Amino acid sequence: MRAARTTARNEASNKARNEAKRSNKFRNITCFVICVLILGMFLVLTSRQADRYNALRVEYNRIQEDLAREQAVFEDLQYQMAHFDSDAYIEALARERFGWLKPNEIVFRMIAD
Repeated sequence: MRAARTTARNEASNKARNEAKRSNKFRNITCFVICVLILGMFLVLTSRQADRYNALRVEYNRIQEDLAREQAVFEDLQYQMAHFDSDAYIEALARERFGWLKPNEIVFRMIAD
């Protein structure tokens, strides 16, 4: 009778251990699947952010090139404005276009034969 009780106890404890192992195995698999899903989501989000960053970097470089070109044009226009505002330019323009002369200036014109 004692042997039957011991066998029954052993079977009950074996059954409890097997259920605990199955429960732990299921818990471990579930935890692993959740970790893989979280890692996958992280990788997808990170790759999207990297793509967006690269696109913004390309756009930034293009804008910097445009800015450098526009800055060169601006500096050239400022130089031209300073040149056109000078008295020497205005005098040269008046002499060339209108034939103006300074007082007491003598003009020699060449006549073609």
